[in-house]
Amino acid sequence: ARIYFDTDGKPVRLVGTNEDITERQQREAALQESEARFRSTFDSAAIGMALVSLEGRFLQANDALCRLVGYTQAELQQKTFQGITHPDDLKADLALMQDLLAGSRESYQVEKRYLHQDGHAIWILLSRSAVRDASGKVLYFIAQMQDFTERKALLDKLELQATKDYLTGLSNRRHFLERGEAELAHVQRYGHALSLFMLDIDHFKNINDTYGHKAGDIVLQQLSRILRDTLRSVDIIGRMGGEEFAVLLPETDLQQALEVAERLREIVAAADVVREAGLPLHFTVSIGVVTLKQQDVNLDMLLNQADRALYEAKASGRNKVCVST
Repeated sequence: ARIYFDTDGKPVRLVGTNEDITERQQREAALQESEARFRSTFDSAAIGMALVSLEGRFLQANDALCRLVGYTQAELQQKTFQGITHPDDLKADLALMQDLLAGSRESYQVEKRYLHQDGHAIWILLSRSAVRDASGKVLYFIAQMQDFTERKALLDKLELQATKDYLTGLSNRRHFLERGEAELAHVQRYGHALSLFMLDIDHFKNINDTYGHKAGDIVLQQLSRILRDTLRSVDIIGRMGGEEFAVLLPETDLQQALEVAERLREIVAAADVVREAGLPLHFTVSIGVVTLKQQDVNLDMLLNQADRALYEAKASGRNKVCVST
């Protein structure tokens, strides 16, 4: 506004402009309300929430996240998410964050581990999204973290129960067949060697009848330990049922398979099975061996051939190794 005066210095007119700012005030009020709602949600959320810089530094963190990782807000703001991420999980998380920066995804969710302030690892379910300006440039990230530790342990337990034999800890029949089919397909594709054993504990019924089923369980567990300790990490071991076991040996020809089978047989025969009471008992195994000779066979065919060789070993005296013909 501007005031005009006459020659005597008296104001004679006022010239000015008026602007309707109602809409602007409404926008500002709406923005303040939105920010207040976000702040209330951020601070009181039951799950961990944080604003994270492009470099990974925690700009803001709520109380739930601080409780989750064991740091105060001030301590957490001096750290980066990279610094509290388990080293084995960092590469995958960084790759997904690069996708956010590149614009190839708007958000992502991943299971990963954070390192608690006291050093132990905690599993979290991380959801991260990017906040961008009008031009599309990423300003910062919003991260939400849920404690996933108990659920992860439950899922791992269920998976273990679905794939492992409860008594021996080896692969159960279904899991052995799944892994075996995959390994056989790989070997057939590249023309590599492969052998397979079928093992059976000799006179196992007599062990149960004489010493009790608990002693029989100890024998099964002892054999399982011998198999794990004697064989390679790449060999696939499974309990097929009862006292019968199968072993698939990649990159193993017939001569090598026979050497391994004989070594197993000797180790088993020499092992002492310690019982809760009484003298240690001994047991032996019979083993049937088959080697992949043609490419148009499946795992069931190999198992049947090894089973026939196993039957021959048992029929001809037990505690011996026979090869499928």
